[in-house]
Order: sequence, then structure tokens, then C-alpha cells
Amino acid sequence: MGYYVTGFIVAREGSRQVREAHSSLKAIPLEQGVVLFPLTQEIVDSIVTANQFEPLAEFQYLNKSLSAFLAKISVLCPVLYFETEYFGGMGAQTAMVFERGTSFSARGHTARTTARVTSLQSARLCGFLE
Repeated sequence: MGYYVTGFIVAREGSRQVREAHSSLKAIPLEQGVVLFPLTQEIVDSIVTANQFEPLAEFQYLNKSLSAFLAKISVLCPVLYFETEYFGGMGAQTAMVFERGTSFSARGHTARTTARVTSLQSARLCGFLE
């Protein structure tokens, strides 16, 4: 059994402004006071501008347009963007943190436990977890 999930997470306090930034985004409240915004292909396509479909290195969907959109949101609150893909207990995860309009990334890993550490580290960098 496998799955692929891509989306971004913000603190609950910033979620209303995020929904106002793009009306088709769906908010899913999670524990720890954060909100998940899953990104479907249709949402990504609506954000991406012409000629900017090429994903950034190490990412499947994150490109210049989507990155610029997330950077704008990060002026309001920190953003954790992530992509995960797992099948049979193995897979990969890549994340990028946006804060105050800038970004930095956490390299993905192929081992399930290592990827969990990476996502927790990214969440801590965003201030979502202590």
C-alpha cells in the first residue's frame, strides 16, 4: 500500500488569511494548533503561471510560481511545504520552510524513520512544535 501527499502547513492563527489568498484551498485542522492545506494538481495548476511548470531540484511539484505563492503567505505566518511518497514502508519526503518571504529546505530521505525526523525538524523550525 502506498500514498503520495503534497501540501503545506501553517499555524491556526494564519489559516484564515491563507484561505483568503486562494479561494480553492481547503483547510484541515490538525493537532498542535496547525492547519494542513492539501495541494491537488488542480490547485497547483491554478497557481502556476505560464512557463514556470519545471519543478525545483528535489521536488515533484514545487516550482517557481508555487514557491512565490508560498513566500507571499509566509509574510503573514511561517509555512511548511512538504511532498511525501511512500510504498511498502519505503519512500521519500522533501520539505521547504518559508518565513518572512524567504525559504530554506530540508533534504528528503528514503528511510521511513529518517523522513519522520526530517518532518519533525522542519515543523520545529517553523515554530509549530517545541
